Amino acid sequence: MVIKKLIFSMMACVLILGCGITVLTIFFMSLDRRTISIKYNTYETVGSNKMYEASISADAVSIKKHNGKEVSEIAIHLLNMIPDEIVLGKNFYYLLQYGEDETIILQMDYNSNIRKRKTIKGLLRAFCVDEFVLVLLEKDNQNYSKFRDSKCINYYIKEKNFERDFVEISQESNETLLRKLKLRYCQNGLYSMLPDIGVEAEDISFYNKVSAVKANEKNVCKKWNILNQLLEQTEIEKDDTIYVKCYQHKNKLYGICNVLTYKFDEECIRTKDIKRAIYFIYDSENNSCRIVYSAEEICGIYFDSKAIFYEKDGVIYKYSLSEQKGENIYQVDKSDDMKIEISSYIMKIYIGNSWGNKGEISLSI
Repeated sequence: MVIKKLIFSMMACVLILGCGITVLTIFFMSLDRRTISIKYNTYETVGSNKMYEASISADAVSIKKHNGKEVSEIAIHLLNMIPDEIVLGKNFYYLLQYGEDETIILQMDYNSNIRKRKTIKGLLRAFCVDEFVLVLLEKDNQNYSKFRDSKCINYYIKEKNFERDFVEISQESNETLLRKLKLRYCQNGLYSMLPDIGVEAEDISFYNKVSAVKANEKNVCKKWNILNQLLEQTEIEKDDTIYVKCYQHKNKLYGICNVLTYKFDEECIRTKDIKRAIYFIYDSENNSCRIVYSAEEICGIYFDSKAIFYEKDGVIYKYSLSEQKGENIYQVDKSDDMKIEISSYIMKIYIGNSWGNKGEISLSI
């Protein structure tokens, strides 16, 4: 009898434990903590110019012609650094490994030979236009990190003079550069590589309740003008939250507004709160904001003149504007978080959840 009681007790404990685990699993699943964060203009791991295409993989850096013919390749282990970004100049290409204090930058010829190596303090970003290397460099204890994902610069050098120090752009030097590179003074000693449209893309980034926009309805600031133009064309409740991200292409701003029922603690989207996504374009020539596409219960990610990218239930879709047809281009588990970084050529998706990181993938855009 004692043995039978013991067996029944053990079975009861197992049953109770199993039920408890099931209840806890259902409880945590019901919380639906899955999030998505989106960044534009991130490091370029793929590059292109008039002559070449280039890419960084886990093992090598590859240079090809536009017809796909391989030009050169160099293994990562031969670089004595792990490149975060590749930038293509006229006669050379450049590999950059960014650090908290110092950045390593290699000048490479297109046969993938290392020509020069620099270690620079405070370098946040690099670009190439013709034979010029243009960089965003912190100076005088000024923190320019918020401009890392914009096309702002403050120093330059010619490729042939790469062994020298970078030269600070001033009003005097800008007169010469302006004719070649079409730079414009931006703010805080920075110059933008983009045309002046009266507002910076970073200024339109917004993550708060609609009521905060409505409170600035009469504000003449361009930021509030654009956001209020957007709201006038939509039916969004004042207690809703809007998560707006923009990037500039030529004279236009391309923006995505995700409408949410709740503002999460961090600057990311909790997918259970998504009500709809709105894709819009701001045209600086006529100061108008136009909605291009809108849909319910999707998370807007990115768009250009040809296609729209969005997420729904863990699936990333690409929707052709001309064909009005969508395709499934990638799928993750419904419980996975996604950190999305978008550069000029590719979309990188970092996948993970509360149990750990699952990896990353790259998609062409």
